[in-house]
Amino acid sequence: MLEKGWHRLPQPYRTPLFLASCTVLLITPFAWKKLTYRPELLPPPPKHYQYRLHLANGGSSTLTLPDGRKIGYAQYGDLNGKPIIALHGILGSRLENALFDADAKELGMRIVGVERPGIGWSSSDSRPLSERKVLDHAKDVEALAEHLQLGEYAVMGTSGGGPYALACAYALPSSASKPRLRAVSVVTGLGLPDMSQAWPPLLVFLNRHFDLRWLIKSVFIRGPVWKLHLSDEERMEGMRKSFDVKKAHPADVETAKNPDYPDWVRLFLRSTREAVSQGWAGFLDDAAILSVEPGFRVGEIRAELPVQLWYGTDDTNVSPKAGDETAQQLRAGGNTNVELHMEPGETHGSVQRKYRKEILADLLRAMDS
Repeated sequence: MLEKGWHRLPQPYRTPLFLASCTVLLITPFAWKKLTYRPELLPPPPKHYQYRLHLANGGSSTLTLPDGRKIGYAQYGDLNGKPIIALHGILGSRLENALFDADAKELGMRIVGVERPGIGWSSSDSRPLSERKVLDHAKDVEALAEHLQLGEYAVMGTSGGGPYALACAYALPSSASKPRLRAVSVVTGLGLPDMSQAWPPLLVFLNRHFDLRWLIKSVFIRGPVWKLHLSDEERMEGMRKSFDVKKAHPADVETAKNPDYPDWVRLFLRSTREAVSQGWAGFLDDAAILSVEPGFRVGEIRAELPVQLWYGTDDTNVSPKAGDETAQQLRAGGNTNVELHMEPGETHGSVQRKYRKEILADLLRAMDS
């Protein structure tokens, strides 16, 4: 019957119909799988979950600099302990360092989280963007160390704060009379512009030569985290519904199943809201500054300074090759105090949370040596 019907079909229609039938046969299993797929979601936090991390501004303050700008900072941990000035990631704020509060108290460390211009409580920098470099932030860090009367301290830069931590390693102390920088830690740090990046090469090239800040913003605001008209509880629920256990990296799943995960998410949401409390300009300027020549070379960082690098082999936010390349450039410059921790099977977020106590302990050891 079908054979007779096929022969009755005019010749010009036979090939298109055959191709269409084959296409349907090929697509149907995939379409069916897509239509019937059900993501595996994490359970919501217990109804009466007790959030323990600091979400208020009780430990926050500002410092007015000689040029009239203000920088916001917050303190956590043991306020009489060894001081660590912490530099937040892209779209982070001073508040994210509450993550280290309990471990810092246990280790006897004082965490001082400082914000960059236009972010959180820090006022914007009025200079043209073309005149600003990563290296500039080292001056703000040193001014804060002087203000807090720190005799010596360490610097820790996480993610987008990594290049700024390396700038501090290069520039500080600016003179013998200034507070002494004893050690630097870079945690899943973004590579400098001459290093490997996780973004596609074409996008990296375009971002370095053209103003793509509008595109960067459009990428970030698509997720539930940036629906800032919603409450943090609603944003948290949106994040939960967008996290598919079946598709997520095992290290991220392990992080998400940690009993403290709701606390970490709540802190992350609070910090990201704070990051754009003045608008998006601070973040967009930060992203642009990180894309151009930083004002220093890693190989020129003083050779005796301990520098610790923490990366995960499965990081897709930051290329782990940046850790290798940073270590290579430091060693080529004569630094024999470089420690590279390349954690197998770990991601951007899992390194930051799983190894946070070891990161602080290593810095403390370097400061005591």
